[in-house]
Amino acid sequence: TTQAVCLADQPKPGKEYKYPEKLPGELYDANTQCKWQFGEKAKLCMLDFKK
Repeated sequence: TTQAVCLADQPKPGKEYKYPEKLPGELYDANTQCKWQFGEKAKLCMLDFKK
């Protein structure tokens, strides 16, 4: 099919991905990560669950 023609092409080398030097937790604070995962109203839970 027309969509499968690209499978016959030789692969071209891509640019190597350069990972950031910092981890996500160093780039984005906990509240920002909570909002991305759970929505705008989400925030870091500050309750102390120690026994």
